[in-house]
Amino acid sequence: MTSRELIAALMDGADAGTGLYENIWPDTLAAWTQEGYPADADPIEYFGIDLGRVGAAFDPSPRPGYRRVIEDTPEWEITEDGSGAVTRRFKNRSVTPGHISWDMDGPEAWEKRYRPLLMDTSDARIPADALRARLERQRKAGRWTCFNMSFVWENFRQAVGDVCMYESLITDPAWIRDYNDVTLELYRRHILRAIELCGKPDGAWFSEDLAYNQGLFCSPRTLRELYLPWYAQLVDFLHGLGMKVILHSCGNIGAALPIIAEAGFDALHPLQVHAGCDPLAIAREYRDRFTFIGGLDSHVIETNEPGTIERAQRALINGMRDAGARYIFSSDHSISTNVRFDTYRRIVDTYRTLAERS
Repeated sequence: MTSRELIAALMDGADAGTGLYENIWPDTLAAWTQEGYPADADPIEYFGIDLGRVGAAFDPSPRPGYRRVIEDTPEWEITEDGSGAVTRRFKNRSVTPGHISWDMDGPEAWEKRYRPLLMDTSDARIPADALRARLERQRKAGRWTCFNMSFVWENFRQAVGDVCMYESLITDPAWIRDYNDVTLELYRRHILRAIELCGKPDGAWFSEDLAYNQGLFCSPRTLRELYLPWYAQLVDFLHGLGMKVILHSCGNIGAALPIIAEAGFDALHPLQVHAGCDPLAIAREYRDRFTFIGGLDSHVIETNEPGTIERAQRALINGMRDAGARYIFSSDHSISTNVRFDTYRRIVDTYRTLAERS
């Protein structure tokens, strides 16, 4: 069974075995080259990862490709993006960008300066050559592929900032709904066009961080009223194209699980243990609804202690099997620079032993 066949079977509800996925930071790979990792290696191919993300289908910002450098130092760069957001990004470490200011600070700015820019379909938004090449490469390798991008929650948060977003959920839900309507149509048009230009992947991965370690960023009622209808329409649209849909959300998403299930998502990532998720409990309750990706506590991985990691790994993989869950093994976040190359190699070797895959 190829990687593509395995992941497809899991997404379709079959008890087909255990797959492998991982997100390894670029800084981590760079550090690993000093520990024996080949400098020119693709980690997906090197470690035999089954699920390949090929990038965004298109640029959804109001001004696609726009980037204005405001300040450039040896340590960081401050830039303005196509949504008018100004951020500081550090050059030599992988950390979350620091948000400084936002031009889209209310419905008036949205209506006048940004909404009109999202109403047309433009091939300029689609990195067709790069996407086509990545899709072809992963397909030739027999790997399951997906577009990876964000959607209405994360796009809006990045465009207007956390304070403006959370206030607007209460004070101006009409703006949220209009933003969601415009964004959904933008995605429908451009995903269709990207498929015409580049070919169709097996699925789509949406990164929407709905929670933190204390729970959801908004109430379940707000999530149901202001986001569920648009998530459900997006999932229905992609299902109509024959694509599966993965939702990524960091944090303790327990209170959102009924809503995520109702929206129709096929798979859930990353089951973040150190944010309060219990992957095995979630798997037991929702094994008939989702394929699960993730769940190995990245804090445990970062100990670099072989025995500790192997015990956690065995408990997770065997526990998922005992729960009758469809499972793709991965960390519950990503592989940071605190993880040594030999540590991750052992993790993959243990996975292959437990998954009975060669």
